[in-house]
Amino acid sequence: MRLYPPSHPAVAEALRQIGEALPALAALGTVEWKVGVTGLHWHGQHLLPRNAQIAELAGLLYARGVRAVTLNPGITAEHVLALFHVATGTVSVDDGSLGRIALSGSAPPCRRQAHPLLRKRQRRTKRRQSPHRPHLPKLLLPPRPPLPPHPPRQRRRRSRRR
Repeated sequence: MRLYPPSHPAVAEALRQIGEALPALAALGTVEWKVGVTGLHWHGQHLLPRNAQIAELAGLLYARGVRAVTLNPGITAEHVLALFHVATGTVSVDDGSLGRIALSGSAPPCRRQAHPLLRKRQRRTKRRQSPHRPHLPKLLLPPRPPLPPHPPRQRRRRSRRR
């Protein structure tokens, strides 16, 4: 999803397949999927639980604050492509390119609710930061105070035995 430009043949083929599946989806009427960290849910059922691509899409949408995807009749493959762009962060959640797809949810999640990969990245950057100074560019930090001078060391006298 993130590795290929929209003009790539694999993306074109995927959009063609999505376009073929849309009439069957439109026959269902309005469909609402709940978005979880690990996947999409419809009527309490986990949709395609072993599909890694669906799990990644759901995780990315969840990390951006999307909690529900509503598909209305009349959606096109371009609308679905826009949904992928929302997941990757190149299009905003309320962009007009989504067309008949409505996204709803809460404000961007707090750190406790973030996607597991985002939490891992946050922990790594937190570990890299010094515990004594905040992580700010060096230009914004005040200079460190000089260390107090050490008292001169006194040498021990050794007693020599003869």
